[in-house]
Amino acid sequence: MLKHSYHARLSFWHVVLAVVLLAVALPLLATETAPERTLAQAARNMRAALDTFRPVLRQHPGYVVSLADEYLAPLVDMDTAARLALGRHWRSADASQRTRFREEFRRLLLRNYSLLLANHLQRHDLPRYRIVFRPVRTDTSEDYRRLRSVFRIPHRADVPVDYALHRVHGQWRVYDVSIGGVSLLHTYRAVFESRLRSVALDDLIDQMARQNRRPVSAG
Repeated sequence: MLKHSYHARLSFWHVVLAVVLLAVALPLLATETAPERTLAQAARNMRAALDTFRPVLRQHPGYVVSLADEYLAPLVDMDTAARLALGRHWRSADASQRTRFREEFRRLLLRNYSLLLANHLQRHDLPRYRIVFRPVRTDTSEDYRRLRSVFRIPHRADVPVDYALHRVHGQWRVYDVSIGGVSLLHTYRAVFESRLRSVALDDLIDQMARQNRRPVSAG
């Protein structure tokens, strides 16, 4: 079993991320950069789809997985995310294991995000919170960006949210997000490292596959 603290941290992470990715859809400054436009456009598309399919989602919450797969998954560089999440075990994995892990990790991220979003939408309207981006450093690499922002929630403390992006075939793609200084990939790496002390990589991938086959339903 995974440690409870890891489960709690990931649950918190996905709850905040489900809201943050929709809040990014709010209008940004005219001086927004290309990475910011990439994030904003993906979130606007997702938000529009949620508005359009809200009646369907009330009856079939699992449909949110298809929407996230269509509008948000292309924003993520899964090759880099999977490699960083598996850490040192990626180097010893063969080509088949890497392919299987990358696909099941992609499905796991989609499932966890969609599950929390489906539960949120069953109880709340789409959020109208604000994301304020901080100025991008001009001395950073042309191919890498760390967008620093603040997630502003009414009557609560601001939450710092950082996006790590790089160019993949000329397109900006996210490979990690940190919320309140906690990295998603570092947290998953700790989870996988803990599991791989007692099971083989193939067993871990099989466990992920079984979890991913469970239906997404709002509870």
